[in-house]
Amino acid sequence: MMRMLWGAAVVALGCGTSSGGGGGAGDADADADTDTDADTDADADADADADADADTDADIDFDCACVEKIGYHACWPPSAVSCTSADDCCVDGSPIPCGVYANRYACDAGECVPEGCDDDAECRTYADAMNLDGAAEYWCNDPPCEGVGTSFCAPALPTCVVDEDCCVEGGAPCNVQAAFWRCDAGSCRARECTGDAQCEEYAEASGWPDPATWDCLPWRCSDFRGCGNPAPCTDASDCCDADSPISCGTYGNRWTCDDGRCWADGCDGDPECVDYATELGAPDADEYSCR
Repeated sequence: MMRMLWGAAVVALGCGTSSGGGGGAGDADADADTDTDADTDADADADADADADADTDADIDFDCACVEKIGYHACWPPSAVSCTSADDCCVDGSPIPCGVYANRYACDAGECVPEGCDDDAECRTYADAMNLDGAAEYWCNDPPCEGVGTSFCAPALPTCVVDEDCCVEGGAPCNVQAAFWRCDAGSCRARECTGDAQCEEYAEASGWPDPATWDCLPWRCSDFRGCGNPAPCTDASDCCDADSPISCGTYGNRWTCDDGRCWADGCDGDPECVDYATELGAPDADEYSCR
């Protein structure tokens, strides 16, 4: 049985830090589980959504068209290893057996393409080979939307009795985003931020510059609210980095302006990736592809 964890998926979707002209996929480290029964506080009053301090434990809904566009279309260099079969792609000397997650590939038109996991047993073999803590509790998790991205291995959510059990020692202060947890039926779930002040506190505690620029925002492609500081904008061109060697409007320096915030945009096709790699002066630029 495959399960889906929210945290790893959202890294690709963004609500992270921005530098210069925009914000991209970033430090969105919530481990909320999309399979959770997160009811929206059954005991809450009808006007609880107006209360800035109310817990927001709603189910997470993904906009899969958005996920497909911005989450998984990126420019890639040609594979360093050519192949005639999948076995040609395995990394010699890896502690992970050939054909197991993180050392498992498909051979597609002579290029090695990483594959996801098939089941929990494969993830436990992977974790055990890597000597990861809690290897026996690793799971194979679905991507956020069917047919988009690949399945991935991740550890089980930490167990708990009270919310404070979920806080990571040495991380952000407990109950400061992104260490804002709830204990749900013995498992730790991430909670949404409740206001900009909480995000400023998180940024300051984490040592990020300009904490006052951090806001509580909907994470892109979902209805989950987390902390981030994508740059403000009125038009996509406002987001471009004038110091970038990549032309404004080309992948790597192309953005969308959604709800007044800059978000990095994915590639549209192989020709754009060739342009991107050429402007960067990358070797084998004409072999870059969008996938």
